[in-house]
Amino acid sequence: MNIQITQMENGVVVKMDKKQYVVENASSLAALITSQFKFSSINEIPEPLYQVMVNDVPRNEDGDERIIPAIKAMRNILGTGLKETKDAIDNRANKAVATNLPIKTAKELCHALVAVGCKVHIEGAN
Repeated sequence: MNIQITQMENGVVVKMDKKQYVVENASSLAALITSQFKFSSINEIPEPLYQVMVNDVPRNEDGDERIIPAIKAMRNILGTGLKETKDAIDNRANKAVATNLPIKTAKELCHALVAVGCKVHIEGAN
């Protein structure tokens, strides 16, 4: 479902697929969204999840990858085990190193990995 929300002077215009609704306040907007998605309240709408991709890790003078700082950063944020984290970093080509993360955790992980020299990005989880 394609949803577009636009703030207008007289309220909020919500376009869902080919239908258009005008709502006057946040309560009306929450009621509209929950009715369209069959949720009983706005609190039941699932939070979007994200995945973190590591494009590159820092290298030493010889060109060898330095993955230990990345492993430590991931373990610190996610609390994952050593083997699981090392495997994720080692097998990172075209794969996420961490999946199904709330945006706050995904951003924290990205900041921690960038701080140790990694090149990273966040994608929406599929």
